[in-house]
Amino acid sequence: MQKAVDVSSYQGKIDWQAVKAAGVSHAILRSILQSGRVDSRFHENVRGCEAAGMPYSIYKYSYAMTTDASRQEAQKVITLLEQAGCPKSTVVWWDMEYNGQRTLSRSARMDIILVAQEIIEAAGYPFGVYCNMDWYKNVLDSAALDCPIWLARYPYKQSREMQLAENPPESHKPTFVAQELWAWQYTSSGRVPGISGRVDLNIIYADAPESPESDDTDEDGETTTEEINEPVRSLQEALNFDGYHDAAGRRLAEDGIIGANTRAALRKVALKAGGWTGSRYSVGATGAVVMWLQMQLNTVSGSSLTADGKYGHDTRLAVGAWQESHGLAKDYIAGINTILSMV
Repeated sequence: MQKAVDVSSYQGKIDWQAVKAAGVSHAILRSILQSGRVDSRFHENVRGCEAAGMPYSIYKYSYAMTTDASRQEAQKVITLLEQAGCPKSTVVWWDMEYNGQRTLSRSARMDIILVAQEIIEAAGYPFGVYCNMDWYKNVLDSAALDCPIWLARYPYKQSREMQLAENPPESHKPTFVAQELWAWQYTSSGRVPGISGRVDLNIIYADAPESPESDDTDEDGETTTEEINEPVRSLQEALNFDGYHDAAGRRLAEDGIIGANTRAALRKVALKAGGWTGSRYSVGATGAVVMWLQMQLNTVSGSSLTADGKYGHDTRLAVGAWQESHGLAKDYIAGINTILSMV
């Protein structure tokens, strides 16, 4: 069973050789504080992990109340990773726990995450979300997250210390997670050789998320190692035509490959029908992406939609039927998850 620790300046100076020898296989390092300053032990911890051969990722506790603030937080993280010489495989975990964000709408909280995700992934770094079970179940629109999840759920009172070799009961493992559960943070009262005082302990269940860009990329940042997919290429063409560009506002490379930039554009898409007229739903979204959606549904599901670029009653029903048959949230809205399931 792989174990991870997440640390900050509160743990003081860490003997990473001793931590690794004790059986820890991954470290998650705090990056930037609310003030915008770098955690005072960040660079020291990066060097210590690298010297010990300890894989690491980083986390950023978000205090953003607007998308502009989230964008600034993400850009500061990228600058820090580049200055520290961290590899592109370094996962950025976006920590969503700030109580002030509870005053926002659910969609506003999701926008804060999505903006950060677009910027982090466009820079070539993997992205994931960290939160506790309350936030996952009750505060975030969790089903809409398109990234791995790192969850906190403590089965014990916090006064109880846990040694690294001790495992929590599996009955307390988070099991109702729609995304891949990367790790479970099961205590903040752990004890690990090489770390003075208490530390958070985690069980890792999955491989670390991979960088959205490989070493072989084109000038626009799209991966180029996969075989070109014609439906994806035509989708990129439609996205460009309708003005859905990447996180930096650039047109997509129409190369038939799902890379970080194409995903960033797709996160802006939410196609749906208009209002109920008493007998059917009226036309809502229109455009080239709607036409692509109609043609793709005809191809992959045997629908017989008129490819007119108008998201009306029949298109809505076809999308709902596709979502239901593929285990997606049946909301009749064609967003990133629904669209990617068709290619």
